[in-house]
Amino acid sequence: MNRILILNIFLHTCLFSLNPKEKFIINFIDARYSGDTTFISNVLSEKFTYEHIPFIGLNLTTEYVEGNLIVTGFITEDTLQNQISIGDTIHEIDNFLVDSLPAPIRGPENKLVKIVYTRNGDSTFSSSKLKLKLLKHDQNKTSFIQDIINYNNNWYEYDLEIIDIISKKSTFFVYYHWEGSKTKAGQVYHLFAMELIQKEKNSNLIKKIQTLWSEKQFLDQFK
Repeated sequence: MNRILILNIFLHTCLFSLNPKEKFIINFIDARYSGDTTFISNVLSEKFTYEHIPFIGLNLTTEYVEGNLIVTGFITEDTLQNQISIGDTIHEIDNFLVDSLPAPIRGPENKLVKIVYTRNGDSTFSSSKLKLKLLKHDQNKTSFIQDIINYNNNWYEYDLEIIDIISKKSTFFVYYHWEGSKTKAGQVYHLFAMELIQKEKNSNLIKKIQTLWSEKQFLDQFK
C-alpha cells in the first residue's frame, strides 16, 4: 500500500522536539495503516484492548454479500433480544429497504426498530422488533490485527497527518487525520481521529487504545 506520513504538529515542531516515546507512538499508528502486522504484533500486550466509542444502535454486525445484507454476529454477548441469527438476511429496517435505508439508524436508547428478514436457507419472510441499545465494542489483540489485515486488503493508498500528540509518562493522546482511496486516483475518504493510547509501565508494550473518532462521520461518506 502506498502511503505518505505528514507531521503537522505546530507546538512540538516549533517549541519542542518529539521524544522517543512519542516517535514510537507515531510509528505505531503509521504501521497500523500500512498493514505492518509484524511490527504491530510485537508491540501489543497479550492483554491488549481496543475500546471503541460507545454508540446507540442495533446489537448486530452485518456484511453485504452479493448484494444481500447478511448478519455476521452480535456486538455484545447480550443476545436475549435477538430473534435474528447469524447467517440471516435483512431485507427491511423500519419499513425501509436496506438499499435505500437512511444511515445511520437514528433514535434513542430502547426505541423499537422493525426488522424484516429471512432465515439462512429459507425464503419465508419474518419480522421482529429489536431495541436500540447503548453499545460498546471492544477488541482483543487477535481481532485488532485481523482488522488491520482486512483494511490493508481494501485500501490502495493513504495519507496520514499527525495533527497533535500529547504525552504524560505511559499515556499518549494523539489527534490525526487519515485520508485514503480504494483505487489509483479513486475517490478520497477522510477520517479525523483522537485516540488515547496507554503502555504498560514495565514492558512498554501497548495495553489499551481508547478511540474518540466518529464512526458516523466516516461511514456517512459511503451513502
